[in-house]
Amino acid sequence: MKSFLYTLFTVCFLQGVAWAQSFTQQADTYFTKEEYAQLIKEGALNVARSANFPESVFAEEYDKHQQQISALATPVIIKKFNWLENGYSTTPAPQSAAWKKRKESYTKELLRGVRDALYANEAFLKTIFTIDESDRIVSFHADITVEKDGALQVTETIKIYNGEGGNNDEIKRGVVREFPTRYKTKTGLVSTVPFHFISVTKNGERESYKWENAENGVRYYFGTANEFLERGYYTYVLSYQTSRQIIFHGDKDELYWNVNGTGWSFTSGKVSCRITFPEGATINENNCYTGVQGSTASDCNFKIISSNVVEFSTTQLLNANEGLTVSTTIQKGMITAPTPLQSAWALLKDNYILPALAIAIFFLFVINFTAWWRVGRDPEAGTIIPQFEPPQDFSPADCGFLLKQTYSAPLFAASIVDYAVHRLVDIEVKREGLILKTPVYYFNRPAHIRGEFERDYKRYKWYGYDIEDLFGQKAAKGEYNSLIASRYSSLHTQLKNRMQISSGTTNSFRGLFSLNDGYIGLGIFYLFLCGFGTMIYFIVYGGTPVLVASAILLLLLGVVLQILFSRWMSAYTKEGRKLLDHVLGFKRYLETAEQKMFDALNPPEMTIQLFEKYLPYAIALGCENKWAAKFEAIINQAIEGGYQPVYYRMQGSSFSASSFASGISSGISSTIASATTPPSSSSGGSGGGGSSGGGGGGGGGGGW
Repeated sequence: MKSFLYTLFTVCFLQGVAWAQSFTQQADTYFTKEEYAQLIKEGALNVARSANFPESVFAEEYDKHQQQISALATPVIIKKFNWLENGYSTTPAPQSAAWKKRKESYTKELLRGVRDALYANEAFLKTIFTIDESDRIVSFHADITVEKDGALQVTETIKIYNGEGGNNDEIKRGVVREFPTRYKTKTGLVSTVPFHFISVTKNGERESYKWENAENGVRYYFGTANEFLERGYYTYVLSYQTSRQIIFHGDKDELYWNVNGTGWSFTSGKVSCRITFPEGATINENNCYTGVQGSTASDCNFKIISSNVVEFSTTQLLNANEGLTVSTTIQKGMITAPTPLQSAWALLKDNYILPALAIAIFFLFVINFTAWWRVGRDPEAGTIIPQFEPPQDFSPADCGFLLKQTYSAPLFAASIVDYAVHRLVDIEVKREGLILKTPVYYFNRPAHIRGEFERDYKRYKWYGYDIEDLFGQKAAKGEYNSLIASRYSSLHTQLKNRMQISSGTTNSFRGLFSLNDGYIGLGIFYLFLCGFGTMIYFIVYGGTPVLVASAILLLLLGVVLQILFSRWMSAYTKEGRKLLDHVLGFKRYLETAEQKMFDALNPPEMTIQLFEKYLPYAIALGCENKWAAKFEAIINQAIEGGYQPVYYRMQGSSFSASSFASGISSGISSTIASATTPPSSSSGGSGGGGSSGGGGGGGGGGGW
């Protein structure tokens, strides 16, 4: 009842008075309404200071509550002014010393009145001076100007709050912003868009920054390493230019743009953009999408400002890794489209597969053959003897990487399963989807691990990442997960550092094989010269169909030649060849079903514990199904007795050796491969066929 009466009083009072008002007839002779307003704000600021509330945050929050504060403080101020005036019998002359002294008295009582009014209403005081302390994006707005040549001038205004604690406390020195510049085309090739960073300001002043290459673009760090941001609001304004972002359809031209991107680790209050096309353009279709990568939700709207200007904005808060993607189209002819030759040249440059000069094919063969003869021949293989355990201090991923000399998703899957069978992570599989249900893998903290996670140093040395990093994460087909992608890359780096010989590096484990990339690079350089020279020749001199076809055949011959030598050039060291023989012997044991073949060699007893112990190795070596088949009878018997691995649960399915082995290998491997693939370009988002994160631009960021 008391709360209701207070609310009713506030509403009625606000209807009858303005926040900058009069108090008593005598007091009004000393102050203007503007001075009253300023003093009320000062009184509230004094309370904020006493509560250790930052002034920058107070300035932001006060505007939201100033009318309520004025209404709450007015009765108290009037009472204090009346008390003050009861003690006066005379009125001093304006601007006299007595007049100024009396004004000081009024000022003190007004400030006390604001203080007393706020302290008297504890609930309202908490409303004003208690905010979410999580680091977050308050608002994100992008102004995008599309030039006639297709270039985009982009200005992003990002307002953040840097708190102390909360659910997210990443920001220490400033903000990190990632911009994707590399995309995967529909054919699987790489397409690179130009990107030119112009400037950044923080709260209107130029801000320091540094940048580095990221996995699929560039990453900028705003701020300096030795300066930490205080708690409060900050507004960053970034300006940059990019091009080759327009999609040229047959009957329209489209800008399909990720406004903020789905890679942010913060929540975002409001995300919006304003797109301006060249004068004379007419905007036809507009669509927008929100959510995680691939989402088709549309918690957003748009507004046509003029024939060539449109604005988009979200209608609700975006969580971490959620973004706004917009699609808008105009009539053809307003933007100059690249010629087919320009497009072909750009694709050629982007994929680094420029063919070399036709006359250099013979020399290409000589160079590659000479290099192969010197460094590309493997030591002679030894006798492959069945082995009942892997080489010492060899992880499952080590075995697979040594055997294949390439990195792939099954090796990462094997590392996760290795953590799982050692009870360091629980894998839960759910089938999700509206029509076609696909498996989604959840990586959960095991129930027996309480408190702070203790690093498994042996596996950290093997894999280069802590399994704790994946707790609470999920891998789903078609959904990019930046954290899983990062750990996926960490394992690749760790495997190369452990055993792959590279120029100028020392292996942390042993140098077991070399891809001899340096020798391949010379051949690739020849192919580049060949392609460039051939293109210039036909542009300048022209040619007959037969001549063109002959040149193409020579180029294809050079590519095939280089591919073959690329595969042949890698070579094991003597120790690497010896360990490979051991791995091949171990693989023979894992995939051979006839146990009698090994009886004379005293193989280990067939138990569920043995199955689990070497399952990660079987996955890495590609023989998990055969390994599971060897244990089918034993596991089925254990299942009848109630066996169910505590670290692996598949929703809606009964456990079996074959389903577990195939599901955990092919299922999680393909899902992880999908979840670690960066956002790619598409055919467009017009006509309602797009999704969040499907366009150009975007990216993400966080704090540092």
